[in-house]
Amino acid sequence: MGAALPTWEYAGTLTLKAAGLETVETAEAKNTWFEILGQSLAVMARSLGILLHREVTTENGGERAADKSVTEWASVTLTFALPDAPRDAPSLLLALSPRLLTLIASPPPAEAEAAAPAPKADPAGEIRVPVRSRTMDLLLDVDLPVSISFGKALLPMKDVLKLTTGSIVELNRGLNEPVEVMVNHYLIARGEVVVVEGNYGIRIQEIASRQDRLRSLR
Repeated sequence: MGAALPTWEYAGTLTLKAAGLETVETAEAKNTWFEILGQSLAVMARSLGILLHREVTTENGGERAADKSVTEWASVTLTFALPDAPRDAPSLLLALSPRLLTLIASPPPAEAEAAAPAPKADPAGEIRVPVRSRTMDLLLDVDLPVSISFGKALLPMKDVLKLTTGSIVELNRGLNEPVEVMVNHYLIARGEVVVVEGNYGIRIQEIASRQDRLRSLR
């Protein structure tokens, strides 16, 4: 992946300022850009590892000359919906190395698949990325809204207008079914309702899988 200076500098600076920094050095913006790419590409590497039945890792970001053996690139345009965003920022250039293309075109045979070790993942099916960077340390103090969803219901407008004090709305979840824990309207877990010193609380029973979290965005 290749990015021109105006693109990575703006993206890295924007991320750090959103985390609370008022001034951002160019080196800090560059390191943050590398972290953004590293975490994004780690997901792609995991998917490729499952496809190829072998461990696929990402290299550390850095400035280097383009690989002359790579002759085909894809161009991706980034658009920032902000007033101070750079206009006509240079596009990202994406390419797969010849070796990776060969592996994807010729996956291992069935007997190799059986012998290949399964990729390591936590119970939620995610690869955990160690939190050690300055960017992530800043983000850890960001407040996020947490809400509990007991269920949903769809009502015609005429029935909504009839709602009064004492009306009962039937939800799509049974009395004994777990409730959903939402962070910023994004499903992360399920649990049971408990009472803690006279206040309602939730005991986490299950961390939502990646597939469930993606479905909650729809």
